[in-house]
Amino acid sequence: MQAGLLKKLATEIKDTAKHPRSILKGALFRNTAILLSGDASARLISLASLTITVRSLGPEYFGMLALAETYAKLVDRIVNFQSWSGVIKYGSEALQDERREDMPSLVMAGYKLDILSAIVGFFLAYSLVPQVAKYFGWKQEMVLAAKTYTFLILMNITGTPIGILRLTENFNLLAKQRIIYSFLRFGAVTYAAITKGTLIHFILAWLLSEITGYVILNSYAFKIIKRNNWLPSKGRIKGAPKGFLPFVLWTNLASTVNVPIRFLDIFLVSSIVSVQAAGIYKVFQQISHVLKKPAEPLGQVVFPYFSKLIAEKSYKNLILSGGKILLLVSFGAFFGATLLGLSAGWWLPGIFGEDFRPFVFYFFLYIVVQALAVAIIPVDALFIALGLVQKNFIIQLLANISFLVSAYVLGRHFGLQGIILALAIHPIIIATMKTTLAVKEINENAFRDRGKHL
Repeated sequence: MQAGLLKKLATEIKDTAKHPRSILKGALFRNTAILLSGDASARLISLASLTITVRSLGPEYFGMLALAETYAKLVDRIVNFQSWSGVIKYGSEALQDERREDMPSLVMAGYKLDILSAIVGFFLAYSLVPQVAKYFGWKQEMVLAAKTYTFLILMNITGTPIGILRLTENFNLLAKQRIIYSFLRFGAVTYAAITKGTLIHFILAWLLSEITGYVILNSYAFKIIKRNNWLPSKGRIKGAPKGFLPFVLWTNLASTVNVPIRFLDIFLVSSIVSVQAAGIYKVFQQISHVLKKPAEPLGQVVFPYFSKLIAEKSYKNLILSGGKILLLVSFGAFFGATLLGLSAGWWLPGIFGEDFRPFVFYFFLYIVVQALAVAIIPVDALFIALGLVQKNFIIQLLANISFLVSAYVLGRHFGLQGIILALAIHPIIIATMKTTLAVKEINENAFRDRGKHL
């Protein structure tokens, strides 16, 4: 049966390659298109904001802004409980089994975790700034920048709202929020540039626009919660669903051990190479969002989609849909990376200044590595939807340790180029191990559920 399914999957992929438009049908890809259109618009606006900021501050001061933002989001990632994943997984099961009375307790549990992680994360990040500054040898301007940006953590109560909007397929609201937030940042940095603002003015422009985006996100989610009568009230709260807290904790641990590949890379660049190189590297990161952001909406949509298929025990559709989605994302990622990389010699120094011309080849390497990371987004979504959170933690830990060791060694010998090459190790380990274990888990689940053999 498994061989037959693999043959069918190969046929489906072949047909999809011949007729790619056939994959863009149904609610799954309609929702992806909604998010993608909003994200594309927001990304173009954000690139304009980035260009204004870099040209106004220069690579060194922009490097300080980048480090301040990265520091705040690094601590936030460590402490944040990733409640959205639990809301989607257990919310999908509750709605599938028509247990709507479980939703108020799920909403309450998610918000409690969001608020707790925001408060703890803020005080931890703010109090550690002097120690971190001493270790990295930060200037006083850098210390002030880092302290200011920690207030972002205090306002980041967004896990549950994101989960609610994705669970209820209100992706249009997510797209709308991103566009509004991007316009706010563009307006703020434009004003800072016109008034000849300093580093702190640009930091406030970035910070306050993002916080306003958080407020808008919560307002949208609250309307959905109220409309569905999921507001917690006395007598309706039964406590978090069984398994919710362990699931969220393991997801948080996996997210925490994933910090090196998401945040420490820029710290490695700043300490091993220079702060100026960190600013250039941050620009690479922001540009790569043109490649990554179109794929992220699909990842956000397929997680609840995979969760729903698993709740329905539709394992055959899970395999077939997963294979087609993986093909679509991989093709788009490497095609986009090729276009960006080969044309970088023309537009990179033209947009961001001649300081970037010596780094055109470095950008080409970076964008190809990012294409590989983008290609495995559906694999990550499937793995979490299957509930393999403990194994996810172990795999992420192994992949990130491998990245840190290789980045330190290669960075010492080859500088920025070595750190970029080390980035490729992470997605290779993730793709190999998660794909193997996910297929094994699906086969075992199908065997246990009578009549659902693969």
